[in-house]
Amino acid sequence: MDFRNLDGANEHREIPSVFYSDRDDKPFTHCISCDKYLLETGTLYVIEKAIKKYEKFKTTDTIFEYAMCMNCYHKVWQSFSSASKTKMQDYFIRNASLDARRKTLSETSALNIEDWLSRCIIKGTPVGEVSEYQICCQCDGKNILFGHSLFMISGEAVDEIANLLSNKTLGEIDGFVGEFFGWPPELKKSLRDQPVFVM
Repeated sequence: MDFRNLDGANEHREIPSVFYSDRDDKPFTHCISCDKYLLETGTLYVIEKAIKKYEKFKTTDTIFEYAMCMNCYHKVWQSFSSASKTKMQDYFIRNASLDARRKTLSETSALNIEDWLSRCIIKGTPVGEVSEYQICCQCDGKNILFGHSLFMISGEAVDEIANLLSNKTLGEIDGFVGEFFGWPPELKKSLRDQPVFVM
């Protein structure tokens, strides 16, 4: 979903480690698409990570992760079909009370990142009860912004969003995955099971 004109976040703190890159356990420094340096104040960008839990082994694995400047994110969003964009926007409007959630969390949890990521923004399911989920945020330089675009979304909700996407949009996402993640065909999951770009 395109949160660029919704967020209006003015509360911030230094980016927490949950949004660090798993490659080196440090903050993302460059846009995955254009390689723009991201850690200067005034540079807006998004981070998205998909996590899978393995209860048997009491561990987790990051399926994918990326940081992308807002200019590149906007270009990707505009490449999606009009039908997909409308359906995604409508889905969030119908199922996520964004303004009420932000107001409640701002009043009760302030800048406590754990509370903001504790439940699926759509289903309300606690993060401890889901096997797959994605976390998303918007950042300004070295700071994370507390607003509509800071959330956790469960695999169940991601599946529902994926089923809304047109073949054109799925093709665009598939091209993005192929270019930037390089997953071999035998390892690449169906995009209807694990789409990139739920923001």
